[in-house]
Amino acid sequence: MKPQLLDELKKQYSSAHGCYRPEGGPCFYLASDPTAGDYGRRRGRRFVAAVEARDGTLDEKVSLTFLVATMAQMVKSDLIGDLDAFCEEVGLERLRETLSRDFTSERDEEIVLTRDSDDSLFRRPSSTSVIQRYQVLKGEILHVLADRHARGAKHVPASVVLDGLCGDPRLINRALNELVESQLIRDLNHSDGMRLTAQGQREAEAALTSKEPEKVTKPVSSNHFDFFISYASEDRGVAEIIDKSLSTRGYKVWRDRGQLTLGDSLTAKINEGLASSRFGIVILSNAFLRKNWPQAELNALQARAIAEGQKVILPIRRNLDHEEMAKHLPLLGDKLTIAVTHNIEEVVSEIERAVGSPK
Repeated sequence: MKPQLLDELKKQYSSAHGCYRPEGGPCFYLASDPTAGDYGRRRGRRFVAAVEARDGTLDEKVSLTFLVATMAQMVKSDLIGDLDAFCEEVGLERLRETLSRDFTSERDEEIVLTRDSDDSLFRRPSSTSVIQRYQVLKGEILHVLADRHARGAKHVPASVVLDGLCGDPRLINRALNELVESQLIRDLNHSDGMRLTAQGQREAEAALTSKEPEKVTKPVSSNHFDFFISYASEDRGVAEIIDKSLSTRGYKVWRDRGQLTLGDSLTAKINEGLASSRFGIVILSNAFLRKNWPQAELNALQARAIAEGQKVILPIRRNLDHEEMAKHLPLLGDKLTIAVTHNIEEVVSEIERAVGSPK
């Protein structure tokens, strides 16, 4: 979660609601505006869910218009209470639910509650779901801090912690203060940033070792590729040359510019490419390390490698030495990598040697 992107949302919409990450999906930035329909006989809010695009801007993926008819406002007034607060709370929960069901398709949805709608549709989110999100958030904070400590950072600035989270900023602040009170983190207001206590480090490590590797289900697809190329936009030229060289050798390569057509869902197509490719070529550079989207692709490839127990990632470094790469991406620290400069044909030959002939 990047505060500057939330600030952009606040400029465009009357309310920004933080972020939400459905299981296995990207971090969505949520916002809404009051709205009305049917010549004012329906009132509510229009919600949007956007993701960070490759160029660092927000790309709106899903919108949900949540409306309550006038008669419903009268008949169900005991369930609704304050209308705007009701629409914000219930509509936001419906948006999270629709993202959890499908976070890949771009779409506009509408929900209209009428006087005939079942009372269950007017229920506000249960305290259980809120508590669960809060507990997950605290665990994520501990994980982010433990990860940064493992990379050698003694203190972690708040901006770095926020960048690794996806949630409501109000809940994040509350969680941070509670973790301080529980003596799991310290130095919350230190000029250099916060840090884990010894007990916090133990809890973070215990939570990490107790989790089983996430199983990645490969969807059925008629298109199977040899390689998926993950890269930052600044490295597109190198990616294009590698794509062309591999293609001339008979390999099928998935790259966003080559497989996306007008009207496609970017998220859905990239998920399809990740799942349908035998290997992931990852072009690691300083630009790559600054971008959320290519790192999300890398995380998905790492999850596949763990679940399948075999080589999936083929790391290529561009203007980045191995030590610097390992500092930022410790899970790749023990991987053999190759640097690309003007030796692209040599790099492609190494790729071919690593994976064998085209399937």
